[in-house]
Amino acid sequence: MKRYCSRYGVLLSVVMLVASLCFTLPALAGGGALSLQKTAPFEEGLSVPEAVQKECQLETKIPDFAEGFAKGDFEVTMVDGASESTPGKAVKIVITDLAGAKGGIYSGPKYVAIKATLWQDGKVAGTLSSRRSTSGGMYGGYKGTCSLLGRCAKALGKDVATWLKKPSMNERMGEAR
Repeated sequence: MKRYCSRYGVLLSVVMLVASLCFTLPALAGGGALSLQKTAPFEEGLSVPEAVQKECQLETKIPDFAEGFAKGDFEVTMVDGASESTPGKAVKIVITDLAGAKGGIYSGPKYVAIKATLWQDGKVAGTLSSRRSTSGGMYGGYKGTCSLLGRCAKALGKDVATWLKKPSMNERMGEAR
């Protein structure tokens, strides 16, 4: 009887250890709840072509892509405004620069740059600058400006999600390195 109880106690201890790791490892890896601002505004004073503002929807595409790429690691909630006063982890993305003249690849370079700020319980826990560009690639001549800028938005969303796994101050990704 004594051996049975001893083995049962060891087995129970192992099961409890494994169960506790299942709950603590995601928290240590940076997961958990995350509030993400649902729009990425253009930085004040940034000159943005009117057609890009009206048609390309970059302000919502970048956060939407970031949410999609981060969902496996975080419980993402899209919020109207993220700031230091948002409880827990909160992220705000701002579009800081772009080139997107009408006319697809024939009208010059296409790129988008962002800055993201992560707050953790009211304190800045990380900042990211990233810039992504495209030349259109194969059949790029058949793509419009919004399609090309959409590629940049997708890459930037992935950058944000990647950075959130191991956030740091003054991180630079893409062509912003």
